[in-house]
Amino acid sequence: MRQRLRLALTKEMKVEVVAVGIETEEQVKLMNDLGIYIMQGFYYSKPVEADEFEKKELMTIGRE
Repeated sequence: MRQRLRLALTKEMKVEVVAVGIETEEQVKLMNDLGIYIMQGFYYSKPVEADEFEKKELMTIGRE
């Protein structure tokens, strides 16, 4: 209950919420249901070095 109240408050204040530690599709769906669309965790990628991340990101630019 408190989490939903906190989320409502952040939305009212127009504060972006980032969910971390996302590991399963079920967690992704729950976050989407709660209106949280910025997430990170093993579901998306294992930890990578900065240069590897930048290389991956550069390869995806323009593909959206």
